[in-house]
Amino acid sequence: MILFLQPNVPLFQDSNIPALFMLRPAPHIRYHIAAILAAHWIQFVAQYKRWIRPVVFENVRKVLACRTPVLGCHIYQCKDCGHVELIPHSCKSRFCPTCGKHATDVWANQVLNGFLDVPYHHELRASPQLE
Repeated sequence: MILFLQPNVPLFQDSNIPALFMLRPAPHIRYHIAAILAAHWIQFVAQYKRWIRPVVFENVRKVLACRTPVLGCHIYQCKDCGHVELIPHSCKSRFCPTCGKHATDVWANQVLNGFLDVPYHHELRASPQLE
């Protein structure tokens, strides 16, 4: 759920004193990481460039280009009507909410399929020797 600031809302239900800003749920507003980065990344870099690692620059570039023609696309055409559909490539970055979620789901599925379907699991852990 996303919260947004709403001015002049009473702090408490019984109070006549309005709070300057109160957090209220806003289920109708959807934010996307790529849109936030596109709007604010240049300003952020201008202020914090010396603390940003190179891998962050690379991943932000990937997220901003994800599912756009910048990364290329597949072209599909219907044989009957001739309709053409462009399917853009994904960035496959773990930082990207869409691609990272997919990679996490695939990994979790592989891990869960490695377990036997039994009501118990035996786990063996080794501890370092204390001298």
